[in-house]
Amino acid sequence: MSDWRTEVAGGDDERSWMDRCADDELTGHTHHRGRGPKDWSRADQRIYEAVCERLLHDRLIDARGIEVEVDDAVVTLKGEARGAADPALARRLARETPGVKAVELELTVNPTSARFVAPRRADDEARVDWSRLGYRILPG
Repeated sequence: MSDWRTEVAGGDDERSWMDRCADDELTGHTHHRGRGPKDWSRADQRIYEAVCERLLHDRLIDARGIEVEVDDAVVTLKGEARGAADPALARRLARETPGVKAVELELTVNPTSARFVAPRRADDEARVDWSRLGYRILPG
């Protein structure tokens, strides 16, 4: 007599569903995630917003120098990246966005670009407050 877990799991296989999915991917059997209805496509404006949101919220990338363009679901990333790993990360974030067909990368790495340096204000030195611990504290 078999219980419902054996039937749902696919017989007498004792492996977890994650192990079976990993084995399926290794053998070339793909799953259906990311495959929408026939003739479905996302509007370029929605793709643009989604890619920009992903770049904005990612903790590892400084996207201030990146320009995003979308034409017929093809994302083009232009401009300057701060770190050497940023172009690859930006490409991955864009490629994983639903509706994106392809990503074209036109980024250069320039860690010393003025885009990544906070502008210095004349009153910065006047705002410095030395605490008794010796740390510089700028009042907010």
